[in-house]
Amino acid sequence: MCSNIDCQERITEWLLALPSDALDLATPTDGVAHLAIKTSSKKRSLEEALTPPLSLHEPCTAPSVFRMTDPTEMTTPKKRRLVDLDATPRGPADILAPADSASQTGSIATTSTRTSASRKSSPTKQLMSLELANDPLHFASLDILEIDPSAAPGLRDVYLDIIAFASGVNVIPKDHRPDLPSSLPRVSDHTFFQVDSEQRRRGPATSYPTVERIVKASHFCVQEQVDEAGWGTEVHHRLLEAALRRPGAAIRDDMVNFFHIPTAAVHGARAGSRMVDYCMLVDCAVLFPDEPSLDDAIRRTRNLSGRDTLNHTPFFLLRDKPISLSIECKKRDGGLDNADLQISSWHAAQWKYLLMLCRKTEADISGLPFLPGLIVSGAEWYFVATTRAGNKTTLWTRRCIGATTNVVGTYQIIRTIQYFSWWTQKVYWPWYQEKVLGLVEADDEG
Repeated sequence: MCSNIDCQERITEWLLALPSDALDLATPTDGVAHLAIKTSSKKRSLEEALTPPLSLHEPCTAPSVFRMTDPTEMTTPKKRRLVDLDATPRGPADILAPADSASQTGSIATTSTRTSASRKSSPTKQLMSLELANDPLHFASLDILEIDPSAAPGLRDVYLDIIAFASGVNVIPKDHRPDLPSSLPRVSDHTFFQVDSEQRRRGPATSYPTVERIVKASHFCVQEQVDEAGWGTEVHHRLLEAALRRPGAAIRDDMVNFFHIPTAAVHGARAGSRMVDYCMLVDCAVLFPDEPSLDDAIRRTRNLSGRDTLNHTPFFLLRDKPISLSIECKKRDGGLDNADLQISSWHAAQWKYLLMLCRKTEADISGLPFLPGLIVSGAEWYFVATTRAGNKTTLWTRRCIGATTNVVGTYQIIRTIQYFSWWTQKVYWPWYQEKVLGLVEADDEG
C-alpha cells in the first residue's frame, strides 16, 4: 500500500494525463484537486491562446469546453461541442451574402436570413420591391401601343414593324422560294421580300438549308428535353450567327456583331450574378481604319467613365463595344416572368450608365426613345423594350415574334434580328457617337 504522499502524486499524474474534457465530469476536491487545477491551467492558457475567439454573434451562454461544469450537468460526449485548433475561423452563419433579386440589381439587394436563404422571392414580390426603389421599375404591355400611340411614341413605329414580321410579312428572301417545300403553310406573296430593295435590314441572306438545320436542331432539343445551355449551343447561337455573320467569315467581320456573355454582371453586382446571355453590339475596332478619331474618342470616354469601359458591366470583352440589344434565354416552358425581371434590371443599369456618360459630354439621353431586348424560351422568341422617363424605367413586354420549331417562324426571328442590326447602325450608333462619345459630326453611314 502506498503512502498518502505517493497516492497523491499518482493521482495527480493520472489527472494530468486525462484529456481536458474529462475535467468536466467531476468537481475535484481537497488539495489534490487544487494541484490538478493549478497544473492544468497552464495547459488551458496555451490552448486558449491558440484557439480562434468565438464570434461576437455567438450566444453568450454557449459553454466553453474548458470551463469546469457543475456535476449535475451530465451532458453526453455526442452533444459536447469540441474545438478544433486547426479550424478556420468563420463568420456567423446567419449573416449571408445578398440574395439574388432580379439577378442582383444592386438597388434592392437585401440581407437574407437562414429561413429565407432556401427560397427566392417570387417575381411579383421582387417587382413590388423594384417599384419602390430609388430608380423604380414598372411594367407595361406592348399591345397598348396599338390603341394608344402616345404611351411610347418613339417605340410604336418599331413595334408595328415587329408585328408585321411576327405575322409573316416580308420575312423570306424572294430567291428562296424555289427551295421551300411545297407543303409549307402560311406562305403567300406577302411573305417574301426582295433582298436588294429592303431598306430596314442588315445582314446576310440566310440560306434555306441553314434555316432547315436550325428547325431540326430545335425539334431535337424538344424531343430530348435539352437544358438551357444545350438550346444555346445547338439553336440560339446558330440562329444569331446565321442572321449576323456571313458564312465562313471571321468573327470580327462587320460593325454590328453579337457575343455570348452569360457571366457579365452589372457594376457592383456580386461575382457570378447572372443577367443576360447574348448581346448585339457595335464592334468599334472594325471602324477604326475608316474613322481614325473614333479610337481616341473611345479611350477618352472610357477614362471619363471611372470604370474604364463603355458599358454598364466590367466584362472585359465589352469594354469598348457599345451594347445595342440584349438577349435573355430560358429553358423551354420556364421562367418568362424571371426573364422579364432580369432583362429589365439589366436595361435599368444600362440606362443609368448611358445617362452618366452623356453628362460627361454635357449631353442627355434624349433622342434614344428605347432600348430593345429579346427573351427566348426554348424555341419561342419574344420582343421586349424599355423606356426611360426621369429615373423610372418601364419594361414593355412581351410580343412573340416566332418559334424555331417551324420554318416561317425561324425566318421571322432572323428578319427581326436583322432589323435591329439595321437599327443599331442607323439609329443607335449615330446617337451614341454624338451624345456619348462627343463626336458631333457623326457619320451615320457606319
